Amino acid sequence: MFNNTKYSNATIIIYNVTLPVYKFVVYTQSEYFKKAFQVAFIEGSSGELIFNGGSGAAHWRVFEYLYTGDYSDPPLNNLEGKLLDDSPLLKDPCVYALADMFFLEDLKALSVARAYTYELGKKATFRDLLREGGDFAVDFTKRQRSEGVFGSRKFV
Repeated sequence: MFNNTKYSNATIIIYNVTLPVYKFVVYTQSEYFKKAFQVAFIEGSSGELIFNGGSGAAHWRVFEYLYTGDYSDPPLNNLEGKLLDDSPLLKDPCVYALADMFFLEDLKALSVARAYTYELGKKATFRDLLREGGDFAVDFTKRQRSEGVFGSRKFV
């Protein structure tokens, strides 16, 4: 049903890329979308939400997750050239930030990228991101430490 007009009654526009959605699917999983699709708001009566800020690819992945329970690496369901993808090191943090904004706790947990902990830890760009702090860095390191992923390796 993801990205299918057959079961849609609303439209998400991400940087001029149209994504048909079924309101029930998105608003039953997120208080953000539940409020946005209320008739009292313009978006609710028009059935159209527009996102022109932040990572377009991360927005797409959020909606993919709402339908499938997961999100993909490129290619974003034939969207090459329509939405710029995030760098590999920023893909998951961008999804995390949107998951936080949209009140999607399970997606936040998924985006923490625990399978790549050690490889990410070897990359200077990622270590710099952790040093900047923020919720993603804190949740990422807490989860990995609690699962024993870091072991005795020096991470940062």
